[in-house]
Amino acid sequence: MKNWDWQTREKLICDISKIKNEYPLIHELLVSNDGEKIAAVVEIEDKQVKPFINGQHWENSFERVCFPQFTSENSFICLVLQNYEWTLAKDDSVIDETFDYAWNLQSLGSSIAFNVKKGDSYGVFLNGKE
Repeated sequence: MKNWDWQTREKLICDISKIKNEYPLIHELLVSNDGEKIAAVVEIEDKQVKPFINGQHWENSFERVCFPQFTSENSFICLVLQNYEWTLAKDDSVIDETFDYAWNLQSLGSSIAFNVKKGDSYGVFLNGKE
């Protein structure tokens, strides 16, 4: 809150009606903690989806995007299914580690954690370590 601009009365972050006109399906409309980012998951051709933030969609596309959210630092994170493997995406970058299944994405401060299944094993992926 200390970085908020309290003097601005109105500020256009993203034209949501433009998103509705450009994409046939929109999921998960979210606003960042500082109010400076508006995100949605949009469906593009061939049933592929992409995160869309402040009028720009990510370069990467996915089969699925789950648990989208903003971190306390206002980075956009989500779990994504790409080439039939689950992984974590953060600001249009995916980590190298992949899983058979991932769920329950949580962000607290600078920590990011989620549950994973790999083979017959289940665990928690926390800050880059399984």
